[in-house]
Amino acid sequence: MTAKREELKSKSGQAIIFLIVVVVILAFVMLWNFDLHKTLFVKVVARDAGDAAALAAARWQGKTLNLVGELNIVQAALLSEGLAAGRTNFPEVAAIEELRTRLNFVGPMVAFVAAEQAAKNNGVFNNARFSEELYRHAEMVLAEYPIRYAPPYINFDSDRTAWDDYAEMLFTIADHGMPVMITNPYLYMDYRSQANNLLNPEFYNAVASRNWCWFYYHARALLNHYTSWAYWPALPELEPRPATDAEFFSLKLRQIGVLARLPVLNPGNDDNRIDEWRAILRDRADENVDTDVIEFYARWHIYDASAWSSWRDYIAEYFPFETPIKDEYNVLGADVALKLNVEADRLSPGMSRDRVEWTTAAKPFGTLPGPVPIDTYGMVIPGFSDVRLIPVDTSTAPSQGSREGWGVHIYEHLPAYEARGPSALDPNCWYCRQLLQWEVYEFRLSGVEWLAKYSHTCHRPSGPGGRDGGGTRHGH
Repeated sequence: MTAKREELKSKSGQAIIFLIVVVVILAFVMLWNFDLHKTLFVKVVARDAGDAAALAAARWQGKTLNLVGELNIVQAALLSEGLAAGRTNFPEVAAIEELRTRLNFVGPMVAFVAAEQAAKNNGVFNNARFSEELYRHAEMVLAEYPIRYAPPYINFDSDRTAWDDYAEMLFTIADHGMPVMITNPYLYMDYRSQANNLLNPEFYNAVASRNWCWFYYHARALLNHYTSWAYWPALPELEPRPATDAEFFSLKLRQIGVLARLPVLNPGNDDNRIDEWRAILRDRADENVDTDVIEFYARWHIYDASAWSSWRDYIAEYFPFETPIKDEYNVLGADVALKLNVEADRLSPGMSRDRVEWTTAAKPFGTLPGPVPIDTYGMVIPGFSDVRLIPVDTSTAPSQGSREGWGVHIYEHLPAYEARGPSALDPNCWYCRQLLQWEVYEFRLSGVEWLAKYSHTCHRPSGPGGRDGGGTRHGH
């Protein structure tokens, strides 16, 4: 009996151990299942928040373009009636010009606020790095822009300029938290040349992914001959752009002056006044003015032809659209491109947070009667009636994608690196970590050796996106 009891106790102990193992496995399965569903949920939240933010910003772009167009029409009507009646003074036209200029800057800032708020309304909140980048840019606006650029519009407070107002708006947006980052800004002060690979995001992506084929096609000499940080050429000077349009969610407009010529239908009795005015016009226009024509110089907002071009020509030839773009919508123009990052905590032991990145883009759309493209006549005319999400790779976002910290890296980290070498790099910066990896001789040597054996396998496929590698980091 004693032996039998001992055998039963042994089996009972084994069963308990087996049961404990099963319970532990089930617990891990449950935790994994919970983490999986939470990650999927976070992806849905990120998608909804990003798309809502892009649509909100694009909607405000369209509204602002319509308002600018309405003011163009109002100005044309005032000039037509006034000039035909022999008027020589148009203070209301000057006010309209000023209002349009303000709209061209303030409208996109409202779009900026709308995008951030839409993301928050959909459950995504502040990303500290996004706010940090905007703070840095606002400080540059205060320090550099008043020196380099005339204010785009008049500020009637004598102690402040439009640049003070603009910087304050940027600070306010950053203070309230930024869930999304704009990936197609039009910064006035920027490094537009990527001749120095330190300013080329694709270089950092190639280092991070050990994409030696990228070096084979784009930077073979750099890989073969690089010795130390002193090998890099000096960073170029910042290349200022004209401060004629908004930097974020730009409408891609410009302002021109036109000498309007209209017949005099009812000049009135004050012939001396009109003759005197015609003499002034002759001096300004350096040409004869017909006795039956009134002329007036006015400023108008028009589409920037370099940006409002063919959308089909901009998109890669083999981009997989389900249906072709209709002729009336074949306009590149103003668009929105942004990204957000959301982190999901995991309950599974030893597992790090899941990081979900979502990139998205949208455009305002409209046509003129016909239908014909909205930019057919060059002049901004109201007609934008819809917004749509578009594939990111058909937007004006850079083809190589973007990461947070790029602005801080090129404006702060790179000058310090150029002056003092790798010790000046910030290890918390993703781009800096790639540079630190690049400085390791064995890392570069592995690339040289790999290409010596396998460079024949490198190729440039012409897949979706039309870029090296057959796509982009942010295409979806």
